[in-house]
Amino acid sequence: MPNTETVEEQNTARRLLEQLCQSINQTQDSINIPCRLYIVGSKLREGTKTRYDAMEPLEIIIDDSVQEWLVSKAKSTVTKLQEFELLDMGDIDESSEDTKRYLELTELSELAEWKNCINTVDCESAHETINQDDFKPKVFICHIQIDNQDFYLIKSISETVFLKRRRIMKYIPGRGSYKLEEDNGSKKIFLDENWDAFLLGDYVVLLNESKVLELFRYYEKFKEAAEQTLAELSSMDFIADMENIREFVSARVLFQKKLARAGSTYPMDEVKVDRIKELISSGTINLRLNDQGKIECTSTQEMRVVLDVLMDNFVSSLITDEQYKAINKSKLQAAR
Repeated sequence: MPNTETVEEQNTARRLLEQLCQSINQTQDSINIPCRLYIVGSKLREGTKTRYDAMEPLEIIIDDSVQEWLVSKAKSTVTKLQEFELLDMGDIDESSEDTKRYLELTELSELAEWKNCINTVDCESAHETINQDDFKPKVFICHIQIDNQDFYLIKSISETVFLKRRRIMKYIPGRGSYKLEEDNGSKKIFLDENWDAFLLGDYVVLLNESKVLELFRYYEKFKEAAEQTLAELSSMDFIADMENIREFVSARVLFQKKLARAGSTYPMDEVKVDRIKELISSGTINLRLNDQGKIECTSTQEMRVVLDVLMDNFVSSLITDEQYKAINKSKLQAAR
């Protein structure tokens, strides 16, 4: 069940999208809509063969025909997006035919940096750089402003598919053979209407989840943090079979995120194991202890309860002494 904060975020994301759609529907002339196209990539480090350095966004200068096409496709994307329910990625494991998941921009720090650069820096022209062999493209970003609302469309790109030199075989009659010839000697830029992410306000809607999450290595940070927390738990030796825990965590990204969050909130050695066992024995926490007094965890449901324990989601009221499982909580600050 989504908490109050999550519902408010979903309402905000939906409201921003609806406002943008209204503005789009009222706009007829695509030529006068501010629209700029950028490319982000990396450049081979001098003196190396495989090490690349990240570059700031470069602007691809476009004419009216490209702008009109980009704005038209952007309008279609935004309008289509209204058909979906927008859900916070932290609340569901995967999207469905009727839903699109979103992230807060702060969770994709690299994208936040690109956005900031586009808005604050006079980006250089991309033409010379993209035609150099040591440039590796990564992302297209289309920045559009309609009625003072800025939004961005992001597309992951592959050098072999979207940015390449066309090599043509030309027949030479005098030789009776073909030779390779480059078409104009310039790389070609290929665009289509299938964008991977939509950025509006502080929210990134995932249109093509797998591409976006792979592009920003989103899952890796949670996996690494979760593994560190698992190592700490293993050394504390109060869970019967850590291999079960590891299997559950490795199978579900949501478990990795929760475990990573627990590990970042407080050191695991601050967990009061004896108190957990007391709550299990009293029936307050729905888990089992084996003959050695260790916590049993053999099912996905038990794993969820273990995560609630590690995230310190079992609380007592200071007012009534009533005990609760917290859905959303913030730390109480003592009066000064």
